[in-house]
Amino acid sequence: MARTAEAPPQQGRGAGAALSVEGSRNLRDLGGIACADGRRLRARRVLRCGELSGLSAEGAQQLAALRLARIVDLRTPSERRRAPTTAAALAEVPRWQCTTTTPGIEPQAVIPQCFASPGCTVEVMCGLYRRLPFALAEALAALLETAVAGRAVLFHCAAGKDRTGVAAALLLALLGARRDAILADYVASQRVQALHEAKFVAGAWRDAARATPRGHWLPLLQADPRYLEAMFDAVAARHRSVAHYARDCLGQTIDIDERLREALLEW
Repeated sequence: MARTAEAPPQQGRGAGAALSVEGSRNLRDLGGIACADGRRLRARRVLRCGELSGLSAEGAQQLAALRLARIVDLRTPSERRRAPTTAAALAEVPRWQCTTTTPGIEPQAVIPQCFASPGCTVEVMCGLYRRLPFALAEALAALLETAVAGRAVLFHCAAGKDRTGVAAALLLALLGARRDAILADYVASQRVQALHEAKFVAGAWRDAARATPRGHWLPLLQADPRYLEAMFDAVAARHRSVAHYARDCLGQTIDIDERLREALLEW
């Protein structure tokens, strides 16, 4: 019988505590983040990461040991074809995957605009973040469906920074986390920026990256708080609050925030 690896312990109770899982990318547990009424998010209920295509057999077993109820894959079909999740240990975990490509949010559509100047790249990223809550509505509804049942869920995109960052921020906001705690989790993706940069300059955009000053495209790879603030501003402009956004865009009842807190928070 194959040995099932024990999941590694959390590295403290701070925002976005990293988990050491072999072959994972930007993986962390949101457990321990302070939310409503001083309660904290339960450990190993909500995990965020980048693509899972690099998981080793041991790493996949470590994730399987967490008894995930669902994996929510925020990537487009073409991204999944380029970097499929093939780990056998995760084959039985139910998976939500988008079936269509939403114009304007796939990396291939955004990256070409990020070589003109640093300021242009920041504006492109802010524009992307303003669109993401609405483009990802179906995926976020699937995420909330699992989370509100109090079951363990892992959600991810390619790098685990932008789409995953927006999903994490909206979930934490519904759980009553302070904005500074939400931003702290978001900017924790800076820990792996060097890895993202190395992949970027060696990948499909290597010629453009090497022919352009690094400072022009570097904001594309950064977890800049301005991006997340642009996202929250867009939600507020359309729906007044994240709770109303969840009701209006995700088909959730008006008490979704209270039900999430009951399912996921502890003293």
